[in-house]
Amino acid sequence: MKSSRAAVRKNEEGACVAGQRPGSRLAAVAISVLAWVCACGTVMGQNAGNGQTPAVPNGVYPVQLHHGVPKDDRGESRRIRNGSPIVSGPAGAHLTYYGGPVVSSIKVAVVYWGSGSYLPQLVSGLPGFFSAITNGNYMDMLSEYSTQGVSGGGTTGNELIERGGSGAFLGSFTITPSVTGTTISDSQIQTELQAQINSAHLPAPDYDANGNADTLYMVYFPPGVTITQGGSSSCVSGGFCAYHGTIATSSSRNILYGVQPDMQQGSGCFTGCGNSTVFNNYTAVASHEFSETITDAAVGLATTTAPPLAWYDNTNGEVGDICNGIQGTADGYTVQAEWSNLQNGCAVGPVTFTVTTPASVSSGSAFNVTVQTKDSAGNNLSGYRGTIAFSSTDGSATLPANYTFTATDAGAHTFSGVILRTTGSQTISATGTVNVGFRGTSAGISVGSASANDFSISASPSSVSVAQGASGSSTISTAVVSGSASTVSLSVSGAPSGVTASLSPTSVTAGGSSTLTMTVASTATAGTYTLTITGTEGTVSHTATVALTVTSSGGGGSGGITNGGFESGLTGWTTSGASVSAVTSGCHSGSGCARAGSTSPTNGDSSLAQTFTAPSNATGISLWYKMSCPDTVTYDWATVTLRDNTSATSVTLLPKTCTTNAWTNVTGSLTASHSYTITLTSHDDNYSADPSYTLYDDVTIITGTVQTGIVNGGFETGTSSGWTIAGASEAIVASGCHSGSYCGRAGNTTPTNGDSSFSQTFVVPAGKSQLSVWYKMTCPDTVTYDWATITLKNNSTGTTATVLGKVCTTNSWTNVTAAVSAGTSYTITLTSHDDNYSADPTYTLFDDAALN
Repeated sequence: MKSSRAAVRKNEEGACVAGQRPGSRLAAVAISVLAWVCACGTVMGQNAGNGQTPAVPNGVYPVQLHHGVPKDDRGESRRIRNGSPIVSGPAGAHLTYYGGPVVSSIKVAVVYWGSGSYLPQLVSGLPGFFSAITNGNYMDMLSEYSTQGVSGGGTTGNELIERGGSGAFLGSFTITPSVTGTTISDSQIQTELQAQINSAHLPAPDYDANGNADTLYMVYFPPGVTITQGGSSSCVSGGFCAYHGTIATSSSRNILYGVQPDMQQGSGCFTGCGNSTVFNNYTAVASHEFSETITDAAVGLATTTAPPLAWYDNTNGEVGDICNGIQGTADGYTVQAEWSNLQNGCAVGPVTFTVTTPASVSSGSAFNVTVQTKDSAGNNLSGYRGTIAFSSTDGSATLPANYTFTATDAGAHTFSGVILRTTGSQTISATGTVNVGFRGTSAGISVGSASANDFSISASPSSVSVAQGASGSSTISTAVVSGSASTVSLSVSGAPSGVTASLSPTSVTAGGSSTLTMTVASTATAGTYTLTITGTEGTVSHTATVALTVTSSGGGGSGGITNGGFESGLTGWTTSGASVSAVTSGCHSGSGCARAGSTSPTNGDSSLAQTFTAPSNATGISLWYKMSCPDTVTYDWATVTLRDNTSATSVTLLPKTCTTNAWTNVTGSLTASHSYTITLTSHDDNYSADPSYTLYDDVTIITGTVQTGIVNGGFETGTSSGWTIAGASEAIVASGCHSGSYCGRAGNTTPTNGDSSFSQTFVVPAGKSQLSVWYKMTCPDTVTYDWATITLKNNSTGTTATVLGKVCTTNSWTNVTAAVSAGTSYTITLTSHDDNYSADPTYTLFDDAALN
């Protein structure tokens, strides 16, 4: 059995400290400690107000931990009053976590030390008092000191401080102690408590899943009993009004207890232990020890500022010591205020969330919710950085994901895309995920009948290359946005001469899909065309687009690319280097593609090259690549170059890259009638452990008019029309967007493998000089493994600018910009990368890509 000890002396300023020299800090030395309330202020037996202090032999001040309620005979009345519920504490006050246990789900047993003339109101009132504070605002305030994810003392805590529940008050028990007499020592109290528990006269202590004690035995003494501990006595000058301690048992399971002497008239604690009625002073002192037990459960066993010490201020002591003597009202009872790091003062209530919503909404329609953090005085709390989770009385609601406040929020954040679906009065609540007592609920929201049926439509893939004489397909998907699922009629337009586009089926129930088949005749003109798929549900219509690139099936170097889809093996291409082959599996489209390199190690470059003349209507060149590179770009890479033989200049369409990716599009600009040589390369360093190779497919000439401006930059079509999607997971979502109803999500809320991207090629219109994009990322990992990035390729020069460097963050909506030149063709690519690790899926929302 190990007891806690704390010697408290009156310093030169007359303030109560835990055995410290004025201004000193807790030294990291071996010490024995006990939490208690010291007697401070006017010293009994001395002339009150004489300014003298007790003599300290040879100036020695033992360094000991401070954990109790000081007795204060000065008669001051410091009380939290309505309109000013937070009182400032000592300068620099702040509790630091040192790694020890806290009490996660408190239970309280009241123990009366034998028979005696206890205050009748105490006996009748304590059950209600402890039942109230274990399950009310006072308890919620202490959840600030939950330790889940908090590092200290070389450890990381994992305890959530929660309300005790309906059984938190275990009852009142009068024991018949084996120790008699008028003076009882702390060691006798500890021995007696263990004996009474072992004999089942007291309920057995409860322990949480981590083996930490959850039960507090609050021991009350009758009149005429003096308690001694560590050289100090109860209810005398220099003594204490109460204390809490820790018993280490032979089973390594701690027992938590608090000690309160008699405080009725005639006791030395009738004065100096509060300035209210006797019962109110009892409850205020009890709340002091109650709070310190929860936030610093094993202080009685601590010997230095390290585990098992939990929350502690080296200068001022525990959570109650900092605010000693400041009374207030919580949960219908008089309590002592406790120190709040977040509120930077002594408080009796928790941080709260004000949840602001519209007074009425339509079922199925998206709206915004604003959450404002506030201290217990109702002031905005701009420094809050905790995480909140949402819930609703509507079990079918679409709610925001968990959100961590940032400095940019300044304590308030607005969430978009919230949807309620159940008619009637509903509410939305926000609750801290770690500070679980911090909460707030909206006023009732009147949810009216569902709005008219609405749907979204999208195409995947949204870009298809088909050789002359061949066919291709795209899946047209629909989804319910509001209302109920009804029939959506589908049609397609925009097919050029020689191309037949058909849908099967031509109507679906919203939520279903159809297949778009594009059959290209051998006489169709090579080029890129936009097919528009229109869906109509009642009076509502939406569209999606598919970019169809018709490639030449022949023609040679005088008028375009020969065999750009490798459907005729490697015909038309000059190969060189270690290993080049035609393959028939895993290709981008059709049945063939080229592989540079091999699945086994190769030594150096493997290349395909073709010289051609750009047709008179050519504007650019497009190709697709898919790489397998388990090495780094230092040793292995893929690259694509384009030489203009007419102007004797070269551009790099694909800079050296080492990645394992999905099929990815690369484009560049062409000048009509110029001669070009395109070279597709994959390089491997012949290391046996990591062979690298690259697949190439669908090398085509882009003809006709290039799109001017960004199409569907805000995703408000509810589809990815205008964008080329590639990679693991891309979706159009209707929640949490920057503006409007929709935005693009790259990645997913579940793990994905590799890049997910949206890309679009456009020409900057006259009068525009800046690209602007908004992004919002959820990245619980690090940038080593997961990231978002935005690149902008100048298709005229072949150079690529990084608009957003690789970043891993969980942020609010953030804007990035880049300079652009009017009349120039660019390709923008929005990418989110996830490493497929189950514990930390990463995704990024993109919205409002625009030219200014």
